[in-house]
This record gives sequence, structure tokens and C-alpha cells, in this order.
Amino acid sequence: MSFQQDKRVVRPSKWSERYARWFSTRVLSTSPMFRYIVMFSLALPWSIAYLAIFGMIVDFIVLLSLSTAIGLVVYMMYLSILKNRFELPIPDKSFLQLVNSAIDKTATGGRVSVWMRFDEEPYITSTYNSGFEAVIISKKMMELMMAMPVSGEAVVAFHLLRMPKNKNVIDIFAGAFVFTSLATFIVYAIASLSTLFPYSGYMLLLVFASSLWMIYLAPIFFVLILRSAFWTHESAFERTEKIYGIHPQVAKDEVLSAQKMDEELTKSTIWSVKIWEERKRSGRRASISVSLTLVLFGIAIFVTMMNPTSFYYIPWETYLITFGLPILLGTLIFFAIKRWDRNCMDEIYYSVTDAHEQIWFD
Repeated sequence: MSFQQDKRVVRPSKWSERYARWFSTRVLSTSPMFRYIVMFSLALPWSIAYLAIFGMIVDFIVLLSLSTAIGLVVYMMYLSILKNRFELPIPDKSFLQLVNSAIDKTATGGRVSVWMRFDEEPYITSTYNSGFEAVIISKKMMELMMAMPVSGEAVVAFHLLRMPKNKNVIDIFAGAFVFTSLATFIVYAIASLSTLFPYSGYMLLLVFASSLWMIYLAPIFFVLILRSAFWTHESAFERTEKIYGIHPQVAKDEVLSAQKMDEELTKSTIWSVKIWEERKRSGRRASISVSLTLVLFGIAIFVTMMNPTSFYYIPWETYLITFGLPILLGTLIFFAIKRWDRNCMDEIYYSVTDAHEQIWFD
């Protein structure tokens, strides 16, 4: 995303770069996506345990109640473990002065903790969930920030401003939801297939084993779509710019490269942030359109399957409209959001740079 990537004082490892691309952070456990994947993974052994205890006759109310309760407890325990792992106050008094200055300017005192990690890779990340809200800074990043204190304070302020004002109570329910949804899906899939055992013998076990990965990955794929669909622009970019007079990405690049950026490189970096956000918005458009289309398809198929004989009595034009309408609506939604995103990006970029075009535009 940055033109200063090749000028970093310390190069991160390849795995660290992969984590940043896949989860938007170099500390995996701070990513909501990673935490939900962990909950997905824990749902499989719970599903097997449920079937071992209650057998193949599934009571939906019992399954839903137990899975939700266990999901809530497991997720809170997981967050508690993460907090104990990450909670390490900053001992450096000079760096604490920098942090306190950022807290005072952003008026975020008392809400967010700032912790450090003993790591030789330079990074700063922020996480907010139902258990804790914290900004986590590596020891190496602290050293680089002290060498560029103005830019370093702006980077800390940006992460403080990213934090929501209210407690993130949705996070725990989201964690329990992904646990419960996958557990319910797997239990019903296994229970349904088990009814065919007397007729198909052990061949069905081979079919089930080969298709289990599809059963397991389908909900994860759906969550990935929802993750992109709920992405939002962060106003912390503009608020940091207003307080410090420097874009947070420019400030971060100055810290990592240990040198000031000239005006041309500054504008180019800000433009690269705009390109990155346009890609995020493009993914959101696609995710919303696909989600809407799949939901409408599901409703159409459900209504049709409720009355199988309708295939013989309803004209084919009716089915063409029924199944073609979701695609049409999904396409219209895509282009409507695209137009809205374009207007938003123009306003955001102009508010930061007072320009509508990249610096090299002829």
C-alpha cells in the first residue's frame, strides 16, 4: 500500500507479510477473522461430541441451546487467555509521555489500554472485542517511534481513534454464532447421512469423508463474504490528519523508514491509500451483491420446494422471473453502491489533499 515499503529500516519476515495480507495485522489473535476461524475449528469436535452423547436423533432446541451456551463460554475463555497473553504495560517512561500526549489530544483516556510486545519486528496494531480494547506496539516499533516522535505520536493517535466509543458487545455474539451455526450444520449433515448407512454400507463413509471438507469450508466462505460486506471507511484517517496535520500512513512510513518524506512522495502515498480503499470498497460491493443474490435464490428455491408439483402447473416464464430477479437485483445493487462509493472517495481524497487527481496525472 505504500511507496516507502522498500525503505524500511527493518524488513519483516515473509510470514509476517502474509499475515498482514490475509488478516490485516501482524498479530494474528488481534484479528476478528482469525478468532472466528478458531471458533469454527472448535465447532467440529463439539459436533462429534454431541452426536456421541445424544445419538443421531437430533433435537433442534437442545442442539441450538447447548451450542450457543458453549460457544459463549468458550469464546469468553479464549478472550481471557488472549488478554493475559497480551497485557504487558509499557515500562519506558519517555515513550509513555508520547502515548499520554496522544491520549490527551484524542480524548481517549481510560477507554483504551496501550501494551507492548517483545518483538524485533516493527509493528503497531489495535484490537477491540468484548474482552478488552488495546493498542499493541512491538519493542522495535517503540524504538523507531522515539527516533521520529511527532510521526510516532500521530501513528499511536490513529490507532486510538480507531476504537469505538461503546463496548463491542457484538463480538461475543458473533463468535458464538459462528460456533453454533457450523456445529448445527455438521450435526444435521452427519445425522441425515447416517440414515443411509443401512442401504449404502461403508461406501457412504468414503463419500462423507471426501465431502466433509466442503461441508466445513462452505460456512467459512460465507463468513469471508460477510466480512467484506461489512467493511466500512474509518474516519480515523481524517481525524488524525486534522489533529496532527499529517496523514497516518505518511506518519507510519516516516517511522518505518526513519526519514521525513517530501511533498511529492507524501501525495503519492496518500494516493496509494485511496487505491487501497477503492479495492476494499470494490470487494464490499461484490460481497453485498453476491450475498443478496444468494439469499434471494435461497428464498426462491425454498418456496419452490415447498410445492414440488408446481413444476407441472406454473409456466416456465414464472420460474425465469423467480430465478432471474435475484441476479437482476444483485447487479443493480452493485452499480448503485459503485456510484455511491465513487462520490465518497472523491470527497475523502479531496478533504485530505485538496486535490482530485494523483500528482503524476497529465
